[in-house]
Amino acid sequence: MKNVFTPIFLTVLSALFLVNNLDIFYEVLHPLFISSFMLALLFFVIKKYKITYLFIIISFSFLLSLKFLEDKSDFIKTCEWDIPETQYVSIYGKLRDFPEIKKEHSIINLKVKFIEYNKIKRFLSFNIRIKVKGDLRNIYRGDFINIDAKIFKNRFNENFYKNPFRNYVLIKKNHFSGYCKSELMVTVEKRTNLFWRSIGKWRNSIREAIEKKYLEKNGELNRKGVFLEAILIGDRGKLDNLQKERLLSSGVYHLFAISGAHIGVIAIFCLIFLRFLGFRYKKRYIITAIFLVLFLVLSGFKISAQRAVFMAILIFIANISYFNLNIFNIISFSGLVILFLNPAEFLDPGYILTYVLTASIVIGRDIFLKFFSKFHKYFRELLSANLSASLISFPLSLFFFKRYSFAGFFAGLILLPLTGAIIAIGIFLIFLHLYQVLFQTYY
Repeated sequence: MKNVFTPIFLTVLSALFLVNNLDIFYEVLHPLFISSFMLALLFFVIKKYKITYLFIIISFSFLLSLKFLEDKSDFIKTCEWDIPETQYVSIYGKLRDFPEIKKEHSIINLKVKFIEYNKIKRFLSFNIRIKVKGDLRNIYRGDFINIDAKIFKNRFNENFYKNPFRNYVLIKKNHFSGYCKSELMVTVEKRTNLFWRSIGKWRNSIREAIEKKYLEKNGELNRKGVFLEAILIGDRGKLDNLQKERLLSSGVYHLFAISGAHIGVIAIFCLIFLRFLGFRYKKRYIITAIFLVLFLVLSGFKISAQRAVFMAILIFIANISYFNLNIFNIISFSGLVILFLNPAEFLDPGYILTYVLTASIVIGRDIFLKFFSKFHKYFRELLSANLSASLISFPLSLFFFKRYSFAGFFAGLILLPLTGAIIAIGIFLIFLHLYQVLFQTYY
């Protein structure tokens, strides 16, 4: 299979960076997109396929750049709306994802339908991230709620460098921020569908099982419980600032994020386990794909997990179909799909890191494996992947985060296999609780 998508992916990323940094206007790109698309059609008709492919690449770049500029313009216009910032208002909307549960607060992301204040109802459509004092684990993605909260415009403190939070709110499409002083001021008006209720109950049953085991007498979750919540349901809300700083300093903070490594461990474990149970070749891949999608839904659609699950499913399809594949095609195609859904993702350091690190690990195998030929195959792969990822993450970490931990390479050699073992064992906890939730929901 020829490497068709990688040139498109790299050109699209380059175009998006240029458009964002050079402040190119929508009106400039629109005629360029039309022209390149028409030229692609023309050369296709006259059977000049190489030139057709070139103009297809250019057309894709202009198309996604246009979509990014349009989304960014709409976002900025919405952020400039005149809203009441000094008083509590009644907000009605739909939860965009599951609440993030912190020690004393919960964070919710709401798609607003209307707000009401001074007996005036204004039908406005925007997204808001609200910090609520209390535990809101019992509201789920897709629930329609009414909440009394203060709304604030996003303001960015900037000196010499651009505040990264500016890009964060654009990526997440959070037009405003909010604060609510009590969970008692949140009312569920309409419950979400059965699917999201089941997923929400599933998440809570896992959380409760972890808390039952690791909750301290003072009501706080200890470090083991925090770690399990992070890697099993993707919720790092219980990490305090000191713990985050220590993890960043040791270079292992990424182990607390749902990543491609977690998805890989789950996929390998499921395939081996299903083979042990006697499932046929195709059924093993189909069932594993379903498990991966369920885990993606459960853990909150983290960007690195999206990439890994999408890639895994494409590889499964190729294996079932006995189709030769190019791994860079798979990487690039998954990246393009995510950009089509939200072009602003290219501004997310996590998006760049997950794709660059994945590509570097694949390239690094051809370079480094021969240097570790005396080791067992497992250790050869581990050393090669860790070395490749460390070399490429060094400049990227300095660029994005202005810091790098050299201890991360050595810590990763020990902690990554250990994390993989914990995830493999945790799969039983995850899917045993799924059975419990389904039984309670339907019976």
